[in-house]
Amino acid sequence: MEEFTKWMVDRHIRTGSSLIEMTEKEAIGYLMEYVNILSKEFNKMNLPKKKSVVDEGMCEACNGVSAQWLIESLGRDGETYLVCGNCSPPLSNRALSRKQFKNLLQNGHSTSEFLLHSDFYDEDGNALQPCGG
Repeated sequence: MEEFTKWMVDRHIRTGSSLIEMTEKEAIGYLMEYVNILSKEFNKMNLPKKKSVVDEGMCEACNGVSAQWLIESLGRDGETYLVCGNCSPPLSNRALSRKQFKNLLQNGHSTSEFLLHSDFYDEDGNALQPCGG
């Protein structure tokens, strides 16, 4: 936010406009202009693209077969799992094998996510509270 404030002040000094008399529409316009500038700078960075099994459409839990299911954790935006038919039930039932659990962590998930929470798995990936059949 501090960077944006400096940018706004600098822009107003250069243009001679008043920060105090700025309308809501002008403020949004300036914000969008700043976001556009940041976006262009970010795109120039040429960051390496991380390739993951998700990019390949593979199961995130076993890394071995094509994913068939996209499981979303209820009430948790962004917690989605791309899994095959064999890995879907253990994920939903908090009964993943150690290997499946570790693969999910290696594929960008974390133990702060509900389905992988540390209440359900120990640090080695052993299921502590499996449910279902």
